[in-house]
Amino acid sequence: MGMGIPAADIWDYTFGEVLLHIRSHRQQYRRELQECAVLAYHQSYMNGLVFSGSGKPLPPVYEAFPFWTEEETVAMEREKYRNIMMQYAARGGGIHAAAGG
Repeated sequence: MGMGIPAADIWDYTFGEVLLHIRSHRQQYRRELQECAVLAYHQSYMNGLVFSGSGKPLPPVYEAFPFWTEEETVAMEREKYRNIMMQYAARGGGIHAAAGG
C-alpha cells in the first residue's frame, strides 16, 4: 500500500483533502485485493486441472493470470514457437527428412 499523509504535514490539509486521501487509499487497496482474488481464482483453477487427472494441459501463464501487456504476451508466444521450431530443427525434422532426403 502507498504512503499516508506525513504527520508533520497533516495540518496543511483540509478535512476534505484528508478524506479524499483516505478514500483514494482505500480504493487502491480494494483494487489490489481484486487482483489478489483473480490470482487466487486462477490458481485454484490450475490446481484443479493438475489434480483432476483430466490430462488437459495447463493454459499459458499469461492466459491464466492476466497481468501481462499484449506486447509481453506476443513476445512470450513468439519465444514459445521459436523454441518449438528450434527443437524440430535439432531433430532434423521436415518433409525431406521424413522422406529420406
